[in-house]
Amino acid sequence: MRSERKQHPTLQARQLQAEVASLRRIIKIQNIAIIGLSTLFLLMMGSTFTLLDSIRHPDTDGVAGGRFWEGQRSLKAQRLQGGNARYVHANAQQGPASDEAQRAMVAAVLASRMPVAVSNCPFYGCAASPVEMSELDGSTFNPALATRYATRSHVMITHRSNRQKPAPVNQDRAVLIEGYGDGTSDPGQGFFLGLYDGHDDNGHDVAEFCAKGLPEVIAKEMQEKMFLRESEGEARQKWMVNTITQAYVSADESAPKTGGGTTAITIIRTGNELYIANTGDSTAFVGIYHPPDSIDVVADSENQKYILGPRDGSHLNLRGKVTIHSLTVKHKANVPEERERIESRNGRVHVPQKNPRGARVIAQSSFHHEDVGLAMSRSIGDPEWTAIGVIPDPDVEVIDLTEFWKTNTIEKSNAKVFVVAGSDGLFDTRKPQFVANHVAYGLFEYRAAGRDDLFLKNLFHVAKKTVNMAFPIRRDPNKTPYRDDITFVAKAIEL
Repeated sequence: MRSERKQHPTLQARQLQAEVASLRRIIKIQNIAIIGLSTLFLLMMGSTFTLLDSIRHPDTDGVAGGRFWEGQRSLKAQRLQGGNARYVHANAQQGPASDEAQRAMVAAVLASRMPVAVSNCPFYGCAASPVEMSELDGSTFNPALATRYATRSHVMITHRSNRQKPAPVNQDRAVLIEGYGDGTSDPGQGFFLGLYDGHDDNGHDVAEFCAKGLPEVIAKEMQEKMFLRESEGEARQKWMVNTITQAYVSADESAPKTGGGTTAITIIRTGNELYIANTGDSTAFVGIYHPPDSIDVVADSENQKYILGPRDGSHLNLRGKVTIHSLTVKHKANVPEERERIESRNGRVHVPQKNPRGARVIAQSSFHHEDVGLAMSRSIGDPEWTAIGVIPDPDVEVIDLTEFWKTNTIEKSNAKVFVVAGSDGLFDTRKPQFVANHVAYGLFEYRAAGRDDLFLKNLFHVAKKTVNMAFPIRRDPNKTPYRDDITFVAKAIEL
């Protein structure tokens, strides 16, 4: 027994030494592993920075980039040639481009569906806005700039008024989103076209709010209620009309309360249905261009002189014919239904005897601290007027494009269909037929004369001519007549 008691501590010591040695080996292995992983991490970080440095994105740092981006551009060019490109980069080059290079850039623009590539677009599509006409130099043609306002299928332009007070700011806003949809499926030929004409001192804030907000609000509703959007026929149309109407009402409630409001025209194509929503006194319509049997070269030459020349007694001699459909009705307080609604809510309406269309809805403005007359019976914004019956609710027309094509024998007659939306600065002085004829000439008839390489340049001049012809005529050499903001957007439609 004594011998066993003496040996027990020795056994414990040996076991302890063995365990310590084992722990040391484990720690050594762990240290080696940590050092190895750290080295590998540093090598990976270094390789990553080297890779990023070698493939600098050409659109972010102005450097041409490495083989990676060259490959991306090559793939994009291949898609463009195949007619499937959705976006086109048209970066302006330093110095004048050669005629051949310019024609190549124009061809690339014409092949695209979108006016210009925009990075980080929202889920519902990339928005394009019109160019300010006074910023364009008529003596030169820059295809990169041209894509902001024109492609083979659309043209859009704006020109600020000559007002000086309260500020020389353009209160019109317009937006075009090709490929508009809910982001969950192929939008096909869907689009969103919006035109918003602000009024009062800060109406441009409300117009801007609508131009940016309405596309997103409607697209989100389409996304969340996909099962309703994909329902059949009348049920789907009813849901879409209600969606647009509620978006207008929500915009009215949430719009900036800085003094002012806006008209609102929204045209949405989804599938083979076209929705035209109108609130206020801007104008929209659908046009059908019926081409002539042949092109008269002499007449086309005279049209070019008219388009490029000064304002005189000449006029556009359109060889084809344009018919107008689905013309929106302006919301004015002299319309019995509109006046009845406003007066039922204790609103006041003033209708001049000699000019009933100049009717005004009178309200006490908290911004101006006096009675102010509003020139329309519906608008978004204008909270003082909302309280007395000036509502944001739009009239919404639904057009089944398949049926529209059949009824008007579009395919059989080789006709072309387009939509136009414009502010009252244009349509107060020019009739819809005048505007429709100019749009049809720019989008369809001039191209038929075989000048494809000059298509965008001509379309630019047609848009400018249309705006210039809306200027009030100066009858007193000592007075400059007031000219309102002028904006219009035209978009060709295919089935």
